[in-house]
Amino acid sequence: MRKIMAFMAVFVLSIALVSAYLRPTYDENTNTATFQIEKAGWYILPMMAVREGSCLKDSKLTYAWIWSPTMKKYIGGKYDTSIDSADNQKLIDDSNNYYAYAHEMFGGAWAYITGECSIGGSYDLERYKWFRDNTGKLQLAKGWNLFTVTPVMWDKSFNDIKGDCKITAIAGWDGSKQEWMTINGSDVSIAMTSRAEKKSATGESFWFKAENDCIFDFNPVVQPPPIPIIPE
Repeated sequence: MRKIMAFMAVFVLSIALVSAYLRPTYDENTNTATFQIEKAGWYILPMMAVREGSCLKDSKLTYAWIWSPTMKKYIGGKYDTSIDSADNQKLIDDSNNYYAYAHEMFGGAWAYITGECSIGGSYDLERYKWFRDNTGKLQLAKGWNLFTVTPVMWDKSFNDIKGDCKITAIAGWDGSKQEWMTINGSDVSIAMTSRAEKKSATGESFWFKAENDCIFDFNPVVQPPPIPIIPE
């Protein structure tokens, strides 16, 4: 499948909710997130992680599927094979119109891995800083959207970035158990707030269900309070 592995993105939940499932190891010295896969099965991998490791060298990553939020369907198949031209064009359109869906910085994909191996990739911190300071917005479509925890989220709480989005459900995939874990949307209020915890969660992915098309804003304009009235 072409390396336009596109997807959406998700924010990070409480350590208490997700500590039992497969998590990447984040190395602050190299800014690298690495997944240690222990058995065959489906995994959600961030785009930045599909770059190096024995899963690729040993051809154990065999299938990959991208979710298009505008077409409401999966696109993909065997890893490193071509995508249908019409679907590929739609992914490009998604990339232009929905920054988070098809951009490697925040994207992810379902990946089928045939056995024990490792897979990972590094994050360009300057690139994420540029995004936060110059773009700072991620478009969500009504329905399910996939977000990956990235460096741009380290110093933000969920309330800081939720913008005009109303999230009604959250779902995570436990790769170690090969099963879903579902969390009520209201529980997002206990999302991680510690910068250190967010760093350790870099590379994790979650599905968020949005009530309507909306925007996550990582660099909102802070409005000052009303100008004080001069006393008479």
